[in-house]
Amino acid sequence: MLTKEATPELIKEWQNIYYNHIDNLVPNRKTGCEIDEYFRGNYSFVSVNDKNAKETVIQNIINNESFKEKLSAGVKPKPMTYTIRDSNIFVGIDLISGYFYVEGSEEVYDDLFAYRGLDESDLKNFYLVAEYIRCKK
Repeated sequence: MLTKEATPELIKEWQNIYYNHIDNLVPNRKTGCEIDEYFRGNYSFVSVNDKNAKETVIQNIINNESFKEKLSAGVKPKPMTYTIRDSNIFVGIDLISGYFYVEGSEEVYDDLFAYRGLDESDLKNFYLVAEYIRCKK
């Protein structure tokens, strides 16, 4: 999860990680349903059936080209929204695109990012590859 400004030094670090690992990576991205199933199987959660929460996930997808490109033409996101029991951690998972949104926990974000994996398009992005490698450790 990128929580600080992307400095030239940080970009260089991501590029180094990318070039050191890209030859050993293959597309392995999970579907949104698989990510949702993984989350529900590994976390104690409460479903959030709130229109505004679901709309937050939808807007994050449709207003970001790299997330939106994971949707087929004319297909709308289908978000599932949760909180982790006894916490203020919010999780939204789109069953269609595999996009997920985590608010309140870098650990949960990193776990879901590592589980989700990368597709062919993601493997061309040095930041996503570096983030995946970091989350897998």
